[in-house]
Amino acid sequence: MENSGKTKEELLLELQDCKECISRLEQLDEIHKSLLNSTPDAIVIYDLQGHALYINESFVRTFGWTRDEVLEKSIPYLPDSERNVSMRNIRRIIDEGGVANAFETKRLTKDGSLLDVSISASRFNDHAGKPAGMVVFLRDITQRKLTEKALRESEGSYRGVFDSMNDAILVHDMETGNIVDVNRKMCEMYGYTAQETRNLSVGDISFGQPPYSQEDAVRWVRKAADGESQLFDWLSRNRDGGLFWTEVNLKRAVIGGKERILAVVRDISERKRTEEALRSSEELQRTILATSPVGIGLARDRRMVWVNHAWGQMFGFEQDDASYLDFSVRQLYPTSEEFERVGKILYDGLSTGQVNDTDASMCRKDGAVFDAHITLKAIDPSDLHKGTIAIIMDITARKHAEQERASLRNQLLQAQKMQAIGTLTGGIAHDFNNMLTIILGYSELLLDETQESDPRHSDLEKIGQTARSGADLVQRLLTFSRQTEAQPRRLNLNDRIRQIDRLLSKTIPKMVEIRLILADDLAPIKADPAQMEQVVMNLAVNASEAMPDGGILTVETRNVILDEGFCRTHHGTKPGDYVLLRISDTGRGMDAETKDRMFDPFFTTKGWDSRKGTGLGLPVVQGVIQQHGGCIECFSQAGKGTTFDVYLPVTKDDAASNQEAGKLVPRGGSETILVVEDEDHIRDLGKRYLDRAGYTVLEARNGREALELYRRETKRISLIILDLIMPEMGGKQCMEQLVKINPEAKVLIASGYSSGGSEKEVVQLGAKGYVGKPFDMRQLLQAVRDVLDEK
Repeated sequence: MENSGKTKEELLLELQDCKECISRLEQLDEIHKSLLNSTPDAIVIYDLQGHALYINESFVRTFGWTRDEVLEKSIPYLPDSERNVSMRNIRRIIDEGGVANAFETKRLTKDGSLLDVSISASRFNDHAGKPAGMVVFLRDITQRKLTEKALRESEGSYRGVFDSMNDAILVHDMETGNIVDVNRKMCEMYGYTAQETRNLSVGDISFGQPPYSQEDAVRWVRKAADGESQLFDWLSRNRDGGLFWTEVNLKRAVIGGKERILAVVRDISERKRTEEALRSSEELQRTILATSPVGIGLARDRRMVWVNHAWGQMFGFEQDDASYLDFSVRQLYPTSEEFERVGKILYDGLSTGQVNDTDASMCRKDGAVFDAHITLKAIDPSDLHKGTIAIIMDITARKHAEQERASLRNQLLQAQKMQAIGTLTGGIAHDFNNMLTIILGYSELLLDETQESDPRHSDLEKIGQTARSGADLVQRLLTFSRQTEAQPRRLNLNDRIRQIDRLLSKTIPKMVEIRLILADDLAPIKADPAQMEQVVMNLAVNASEAMPDGGILTVETRNVILDEGFCRTHHGTKPGDYVLLRISDTGRGMDAETKDRMFDPFFTTKGWDSRKGTGLGLPVVQGVIQQHGGCIECFSQAGKGTTFDVYLPVTKDDAASNQEAGKLVPRGGSETILVVEDEDHIRDLGKRYLDRAGYTVLEARNGREALELYRRETKRISLIILDLIMPEMGGKQCMEQLVKINPEAKVLIASGYSSGGSEKEVVQLGAKGYVGKPFDMRQLLQAVRDVLDEK
């Protein structure tokens, strides 16, 4: 039964329907018991093996055995003298599906007494229409037999016994069938006086239509006249026209010296109502079970004996396929371990009437495994051998939805972590970059004044390298936390990979073989070239470090299409064309715990004291990919290597507009430049850079000083280098005022970092360029020259 299109709410409604179904079945069971116990006849229900499944209270009163004695063992209430006749009737009922109407026999009570009984029995079928057992009605007719005997033995006692009977008695003429005498009970039952009955025919006290007409009654009388007792059910009519069911026993008897037909009539309306109620409730049960949208099955000793249509569909059986019956429920589970685990949960406490439920993995006929929810209840808590009823729901769709929600929660948690790191990084980036600018700048000035032979020259280079490493670390943190924007352009990822391959061959140990499998028709992407190189280098170096004894590093590209199903579980992606970058290794792989934490900031398996790991490699890679509208997946298992799949959206941008512009060689000039910077050391450093290049430099410590100076020297100042974060008046406000003074003013933004997108805002206000801190002399002079030469 396919549930893949159902929501959790629909599944919950089905579960509620299932519980209501169980409640209705329990209510019907109580109705059955009430009906069966209310009839005066003793009732026994047998299975096909002859084991008693149920007895009513009348049976206990009539025969003296308790319910537990009858149900737990075979009681000796069938006399040997009656065994052959009884077994013939039972075989006929079971084999032919017939009905035994009131055949007379004898049965033993618990105290050894022998009772005359009238037995009616019929076969019942299971919900699949196959024979399941037999219902037997037993009526104590000992008193009637004594009456007949008394009639035979003592004509004088005839009337006293005749009128004392609890059954109606009619005496018929053997030839005509006319009524010649009745007892008191007959008058009460039919509403006539004894005198009035002399003028009645059998048709007058019958339904009147076949098979309950005058003619049918006469035929029964003639059969009895031939010497064979007749016992049958008859639809009778009373004086008021009311119809009621009776059981009629016809026998030849000598009364008053004459041959008569003696009819003993018992009102069986209550029994008929009970039988009809049982049929109706069984039909209702059958309908409820058959039409239930959830699987319902009956098992005995953990073997299936009946299932409904929904159960068969759920497990992949055709409607006419009964092969699932009488097999062990173990076959419904994919493994023995799951079978035992679920069994311990479901069977715990069933004997106390407890209803148990649990989720489980189950197995269809074709071997497919699916998720299910099972509810189990004992049919009779006092005897678990009678079986259990199981309600099964396919919850595969619900499980998938839960897994999808868990995945989305994890993505949200990761995003919150990144946001926290971004807030922390953004808070320190500006100040830290200012410090690095000072370190890098002054070490560069000293380096220019030092000969290469001077021992201090190497020391100064190391200071500069360290400052650049620090700047790179800040940039990686900003990239990871998405606090800085990439500078994307159209590019072919294969070209970048080929360039990186040359570097990797020198960086990665020689025992690691690098294999490139690059698609010839790879679509272009729009990405920051430096960040793409960072992604490939980071993943490739990680892969090589996972293969200390050598192995194969494979870098593969190809075009793919992502559908809505994939994108729904991969935050930030949209259906469409993508380029797949796959980097895989044959290394040691990762265990589940490492894999779950690999994108956590500062999590590393390389050891902090090794200086190999900062714990930012993979988080930065993830940040870069997500910033480019893509996603990254990892497949890894301990001892079996690792594969990273990176998906990047294809671009439709025109190639001509995205060619790399050639870089100008920095050169100096004679223009006047206003440097606006609150940090004294950085301002001094910028002045010294520009002085060396031939520029005239004016200085301001904040936005207010810059505006005052610019108003006085507007015609003289060719360029303003403006920091964004300053006391009294920040760079954005200063920029707004500068543009008001001179809409043609050329402004170059020089900033370490500012949150809230201030760089973008001031560029929109009219800034001509941007140089990020920490910068070296070449970068600053190049940026200055680019802005000054812009027309």
